[in-house]
Amino acid sequence: MNLLINLIPKDWTIIIFDEKRKIIDQIIWNAKWQESDTLFGKLEEIVAKNKLKFENISKIIVINWPWWFTWTRTTSLIINTIRYLHKNIKLYPCDFFKFGELMWKKYPMLIKANKREYLVKDKVESKPEIKIIDEIAKWNYFWIWDNIDFENKNIWIKLELDYSKFLQNFVFGQDTDIIRPIYIKEPNITC
Repeated sequence: MNLLINLIPKDWTIIIFDEKRKIIDQIIWNAKWQESDTLFGKLEEIVAKNKLKFENISKIIVINWPWWFTWTRTTSLIINTIRYLHKNIKLYPCDFFKFGELMWKKYPMLIKANKREYLVKDKVESKPEIKIIDEIAKWNYFWIWDNIDFENKNIWIKLELDYSKFLQNFVFGQDTDIIRPIYIKEPNITC
């Protein structure tokens, strides 16, 4: 069995899928303000519910960028600890934009970075850029929104996620030993 972990949208998701990439089970929850408290418990819950143990997991796909600073550190630590304890597990990171591509989303894509900024990627080969809401062209990103109000600077994101399509299109290439934190902006921490 395998896991897909998506902690990018407001509602976090853990999916168990088999070797044929069929979704067996999923758990969805809102972890706002409880990020570091809920992930491991939810992982244990879905694994136990399906009468599995972590040593029964072969692969873990982690949608691992972009995240908020605390999520990045916490989830990387939890996933890497599981991998450290169970060496048979192969880790596969996938960023949000690649995740969107594999569900046949079209560019340009964006995701909220903070209260006034968005991470924008205009095309496959471009690098994501941080833009304030005033710099985002109106209606360019309409396919991703549920409600848009550029005049009042309100944007409500409603992602249409097709995990089955993503799993069918995901290529299991070279796995990694650890999930590395990738930040929208590097943390400003000094010793």
